Amino acid sequence: MSLPKAELAKQAVCSPKAKAKAKYSAPRLEVLGNLRSATRGSGNITGDGGSGKRKFSDPRVKEGIVRIGEHPLGLGIYLFRYKAPYSDLYGTGRHVGMLADEVAEKYPDAVSRSADGHLMVDYGQLFH
Repeated sequence: MSLPKAELAKQAVCSPKAKAKAKYSAPRLEVLGNLRSATRGSGNITGDGGSGKRKFSDPRVKEGIVRIGEHPLGLGIYLFRYKAPYSDLYGTGRHVGMLADEVAEKYPDAVSRSADGHLMVDYGQLFH
């Protein structure tokens, strides 16, 4: 003889072996600031005609690159760390920025090469 579905459900809930459902805990949002302030650059690396907000954005100087969003200009926004020796200049922590090769496709005037041949983005030209 089979029990009605309502009775089976009641037994499952009242059973001593039934495990209590864990209380839902919403994920915590970590706000890192806005993209404009996160990509301002140190101001100590400049090129001819630049705005003074150039940063090494060549993928070859970054590691742990993870795409975290898209900027309204249609450019990817990434979380990454700089490889040495660039980490000595910009710090060893996580950074938010763009990849120079992607920027160069849409905004070539915002990208230049450093003396060692790495691509740099002038964020000042992207954020007026």
